Amino acid sequence: MSYRVRTVVVTVALVMGITGTLVAQSGSRPGCAAPEYHQFDFWIGTWKVVDQSAQGGGGGGARNTISAINDGCAILEEYTAGGFNGSSISYYDRHSETWHQVWIDNQGKPLVQEGKFERGAMVLHSTMADGSPSRLSWTANADGSVRQVWEKSTDGGKTWTVVFDGLYTKIADAM
Repeated sequence: MSYRVRTVVVTVALVMGITGTLVAQSGSRPGCAAPEYHQFDFWIGTWKVVDQSAQGGGGGGARNTISAINDGCAILEEYTAGGFNGSSISYYDRHSETWHQVWIDNQGKPLVQEGKFERGAMVLHSTMADGSPSRLSWTANADGSVRQVWEKSTDGGKTWTVVFDGLYTKIADAM
């Protein structure tokens, strides 16, 4: 074994030994335990969703199941409303200190967004297929419900129009 190869092997062994010692001392493996990874946990549950916007007219009654996955490192959404359904995965990126969400529905319409937990709400921004900005916000209400508001701008973000104003109420039999 050459000197260079031995040096690399010894260095790798030292790093692995130090990492193993740190993991043993902390009692757990590095993961998603930091509070930032759980800023969106208020959305976890099985919900009835009613669109309260002028477009939705308070009708509907979709079902949305939100689950923590991958040892709490991500959140999976499974949305169903009649023949329409979609799914998203949301996750916190500690390097950029940003939340990301990727949505796809059964009509092939993707939505990729990112943002932060700010002023008591999860707020994610995206650009629609037509180039216009949109933002979605989720806020936990005192009664345990969650409000999701999706807004779109046609003037570069100067003014916003509500596309969807959803009220999430927990479905009791799913608890």
